[in-house]
Amino acid sequence: MASEFGNDFELVGLLKKRIGLHHSGLSGDTRILMEWLVERGHIDSLVATTTIAQGVNFPVTSVVLASHMYPYGEEMPPEDFWNLAGRAGRADQMGTGVVALAANTPQRALLLRNYAARNVSRLNSALVRMVREALERSPVLELHSLYYLKEWSAFLQYLAHSYRQIDDHAEFSNQIEQVLRGSFGFQELRQHDRLVANQLVEAVRDYAAIIRGKPLSLVDSTGFSWESVNKALAGVGQAGLRAESWDADSIFSPRDRTLERAFGVLFSIPELRDELIEATGGQGPNGDLLARIVKDWVGGASISDLAESYFSRPGRSSTESITRACRAVHGRLTSTASWGISALQALTAGGAVDDMSDDERKTFRNLPSRVYYGVDSDAAIDLRLLGVPRNAAQPIADLLAERNEGGIGPLRRAVEGLRADEWESALGDSGSIYRRAWRVIEGLE
Repeated sequence: MASEFGNDFELVGLLKKRIGLHHSGLSGDTRILMEWLVERGHIDSLVATTTIAQGVNFPVTSVVLASHMYPYGEEMPPEDFWNLAGRAGRADQMGTGVVALAANTPQRALLLRNYAARNVSRLNSALVRMVREALERSPVLELHSLYYLKEWSAFLQYLAHSYRQIDDHAEFSNQIEQVLRGSFGFQELRQHDRLVANQLVEAVRDYAAIIRGKPLSLVDSTGFSWESVNKALAGVGQAGLRAESWDADSIFSPRDRTLERAFGVLFSIPELRDELIEATGGQGPNGDLLARIVKDWVGGASISDLAESYFSRPGRSSTESITRACRAVHGRLTSTASWGISALQALTAGGAVDDMSDDERKTFRNLPSRVYYGVDSDAAIDLRLLGVPRNAAQPIADLLAERNEGGIGPLRRAVEGLRADEWESALGDSGSIYRRAWRVIEGLE
């Protein structure tokens, strides 16, 4: 931080006290560094804006909200509140996550209690609805048979995570009501229907017996329920997927069949299936089709190229085809396909990752990011992290190949120092346009 911002920058002193900052006013590489420090336990307290809610899996035990209002005077909607609250008590953290709202007067305390109650009631009513709908399907509540429903998958993941943290079958059985009351509004369910609430407790107790002794760390590492993990493990075995299958030099080549086999497995996973089908433009669970779309995307195909190849139909206008391609790629493929590949890597790699060199490990772990960012090299991923547009990332990475000293900070300075004619030498006539776009994105103009 001292090198980036100077010795007098206040964040330097805060870091010495194990306090970090995370907000949009900091550079992207600074936020990445903050995340890195938090993930490794080098920071005790993080002061952040809602940027912390953008999918970062921080190991946070408590979240304190200074306000429930946004700066422009609008009340935080329930989905944003739960996204922030969900940072607390993440995977591998001991104890219960605590969410606090700060109040400095009795009047404000009452206001916040009412606000929290409205948000909690939404979660409570969801549990009531889930249980009643399940009992309408079957008079016996068997949780392991409901994993194919996304809302129940999330519930089963929570149970598996709680079971893993308590790490004692008898103790978990004793704490079931406390576990449910703390995170899923169990008290509300009991008030609505005591008999149904008791059925849920017994169903959770039966489910605990089912998952006892299972490698539940795979639930946290994949984001799947144990049932989906089990299905995926069987699938990767049948598909012949192993740690060495994830070869970045070949996996995106036209003749390699790894992605086709991988998506064949992922189409059977309830947590991903619908979104992956949407990524094909609704053309069904076709692993070969999705693999070809992904390979073209990572290989640099534009949205218009993908629209013409995969989403055009007789009578469908070019604009509609491009719109469908955008929805499929940006709305579904980048996030869901990269999640799925990362999950399968976790299931197949085992201890192989420990035997890799640092460079090999980085390339292995970056493989899902190639799908997410639509580029085909680690160097281009680094530039995408710095906000360089996708179409410019690989050409600029090639241009800077011999200049990069290593590290995000030096790389950012190298990109910032490139002249317009250097961007044009890498990208042609559009180079100066991409250069200005990046500088605007980075707040340099």
